[in-house]
Amino acid sequence: MFIRALCKDGDSNAQHLLKAFPGKEKDTYIMPQTGIIERVWSKADFVDFYSNFFTVEYLDKETHYTTISDNNKNGDSRKYKRNFWIGYLKKK
Repeated sequence: MFIRALCKDGDSNAQHLLKAFPGKEKDTYIMPQTGIIERVWSKADFVDFYSNFFTVEYLDKETHYTTISDNNKNGDSRKYKRNFWIGYLKKK
């Protein structure tokens, strides 16, 4: 199974969202403009969660930049640095 998940480790934007817009579950936040709930993972939590049913064959952190509209009159947008876990898991 291929997985791409939001990474909590080293992501200052994720840390800000967790503090400013916390969700009900661990390491979740509510995106302020959309109301979408997102989960971010530490490496340890990712491995612990999936290792009951899968063997983690490959796991690496990648950084990408996401553009988000500010929804203002000027039509401005901002780029945010986001970290992701890229993983290949094999069913046990």
